[in-house]
Amino acid sequence: MRYHFFNPTTLLVLTLLALPWSSQADIGSSDPQKIMVGAVERSYLLRKPEGTKEPLPLLIFLHGGSQSAELAERHTEFTHLAKQDNFLVVYPSGIEGHWSDGRSVVAGNDDVAFISGLIDKLINEHLADPHRIYVAGASNGGMMAQRIGCELSAKVTAIASVIANMPKKTISDCKPTHPLSVLMINGTDDTIMPWDGGKMGGKGGHVASTTETIQFWAKHNGCNLQHVREPLPDLNSNDHSVVVRHTFVGCKNNAQVDLLKVKGGGHTWPGRKAGVLGKMLGNTNQDMQATSVIWNFFQPKRK
Repeated sequence: MRYHFFNPTTLLVLTLLALPWSSQADIGSSDPQKIMVGAVERSYLLRKPEGTKEPLPLLIFLHGGSQSAELAERHTEFTHLAKQDNFLVVYPSGIEGHWSDGRSVVAGNDDVAFISGLIDKLINEHLADPHRIYVAGASNGGMMAQRIGCELSAKVTAIASVIANMPKKTISDCKPTHPLSVLMINGTDDTIMPWDGGKMGGKGGHVASTTETIQFWAKHNGCNLQHVREPLPDLNSNDHSVVVRHTFVGCKNNAQVDLLKVKGGGHTWPGRKAGVLGKMLGNTNQDMQATSVIWNFFQPKRK
């Protein structure tokens, strides 16, 4: 199935995203692993620190739309962090670079079954700790992480999404069965993923607002909607953005629900250099490193 829902500007952006980054993690040389999902063969990159005792915490990272597992690895550098802090990191590949995140324009692939089967496989192989399963993603991958939270809360300990709101259909159908810690990182000036919700660019479908999405998870976890607001230090005055953390308190079952609001931020990964993209995707915040922030959020959480 092919997807045609990007406007010319977005296609140019995606082409630029495929270019090499100036700073890359040591991504290793292992070939993609394979798993059958029904009659469909799916692939993923598995990165495992050497000399560590298994099973280990598992972080599954879902790439953005029209991207790849390999690019996600270079972009986020979770592999480098996994070597330092001893956890497994897996980068699955979407079919033709996309995830079926609940929007009709990307429907058709059973990606929930793929991620569920992948979790089961790594647990059964005694590689992954079943009490520490984390899923994160960006943009289309971030929306897919939200859907995973809706449908696999019995298996997943926590999710994190960057530059992603829940699609309208996903939020209306979402009925998690277990508590789930949630971290969201969104930019207020994102022209692709609208902060206030509504129609995405091109034929990208409709999404809930950032506020509606994070409040959904707060309500699910029994949190007090009167959240704590904490501005983060403005470490880089040249990035034209600041970060405010919103923490929902009183959540049940030790769940945690946080929103990092990047005021002035665009459709970008905080902490990365904008490089050749310049201003095409908006401002890139440099006051935090999204990769470290996500892992620090995940690390202490257990089912």
